[in-house]
Amino acid sequence: MSISSGSKTGKVLLIGDVSMAFLDVGSIGERGWEVCRNAADGIEAASKNSFSAVGIVMAGLSSKLNFALKSLREINSGAKIIL
Repeated sequence: MSISSGSKTGKVLLIGDVSMAFLDVGSIGERGWEVCRNAADGIEAASKNSFSAVGIVMAGLSSKLNFALKSLREINSGAKIIL
């Protein structure tokens, strides 16, 4: 499943410990969303794929959050970034 934004549909990337933000973590895989446990893996995934939205679970990422946000914005400039 992909998200819809107006007439655009696309993939979703989640970065961080998704169990801190979602009650039903098992349904994330069913939706086809890509999950990366850390910022470095998320940046690598974003460099290989185009995402419509990037969700970031900030817990545990605060020390590298500015770098991660800047990198994600440069790589996927059209993606919506949700903290």
